Amino acid sequence: MLYHINCSLNSDHSWFSGHTSNTADAIVDKISGIGLIVAGSIVLSDVGEYGHFMESKILAPPVVLIVAGVIVFLVASLGCYGAIRESYFMLMAFALCLLIIFIIEFAVGITAATYKNEFRSTLKDAMRNSLKSYEISKSDKIAWDNVQTK
Repeated sequence: MLYHINCSLNSDHSWFSGHTSNTADAIVDKISGIGLIVAGSIVLSDVGEYGHFMESKILAPPVVLIVAGVIVFLVASLGCYGAIRESYFMLMAFALCLLIIFIIEFAVGITAATYKNEFRSTLKDAMRNSLKSYEISKSDKIAWDNVQTK
């Protein structure tokens, strides 16, 4: 059997993907982690213009995406390394991490769905208040001008 650095170890301990190679799973997990980091970075750069209206509240979701991406990448690396080493402990730690990530994602999804309308109304109120001071406040004027150019 050949051992490749890319986690393509076929072993009897391959619980997560049957008797097939872990390569696809590890690659997909790592790409997902990198994708979350990239998506969070893009959103963070785009949200900067709206930060004036919501202060730091609007910066939280992209930062959470970046942190989640790093965590997913690290957990995928743990699973990959555990498969290469055929370490029962590392694979069980990997499975536990996946379970915890799933529970957190489920809770965040429910919370986001629950508070969607409140976030929308808070954003509308903040933007309306800022629009009222468009002629008075130079920072409000600049922020609105930037938003309208997009």
